[in-house]
Amino acid sequence: ADPEQLKWAQKSRGILEVTVQMPNNKNITFLVAHFPSQSNPTEWRAQAVQYAKNLMAEYQKEGRSVILGGDLNIIKTEESEKSYFKNELSQVGKVSHLVCSSCSGTHFYRGSWSHLDVFVYSNNLTANGFELIPESIQVVKTQLHMKRNGTPLRFNAEKKEGVSDHFPLYSRLKILN
Repeated sequence: ADPEQLKWAQKSRGILEVTVQMPNNKNITFLVAHFPSQSNPTEWRAQAVQYAKNLMAEYQKEGRSVILGGDLNIIKTEESEKSYFKNELSQVGKVSHLVCSSCSGTHFYRGSWSHLDVFVYSNNLTANGFELIPESIQVVKTQLHMKRNGTPLRFNAEKKEGVSDHFPLYSRLKILN
């Protein structure tokens, strides 16, 4: 194995990979990730971004459609400095919040919204019979899951309310003929 990949693997969570056969008999590979938190060094998230980017690129070369999704733990200030979404992951696909004009963010911390939760849709979706419906991308916010100020309400098992410390993300694909 590549020593750089082993270095990252020792410092991060794995990426769950599932390939699903869709109703049009074409496959989509879903990569589900939870990158290292902000309590870890930036380099760990940089390694995770590179690993995921390289994996998506490799699969696309094989002709596979891929959707990467999850809590990538990249806050607004880190993205401003490192451009992981704008300059790295956007090379292998469409990044959800760069496509969605109305997505304010999924996580609110210290007065600022960040896109911790992200989807990256491979560049070859259309070639494989799928189309992202850009207007379907949304940050899911309901009163049951929000504080009065519109920020995420942490889950409370006793009250059966709340969601997490960040909101979920949603989108749809269209199957082409």
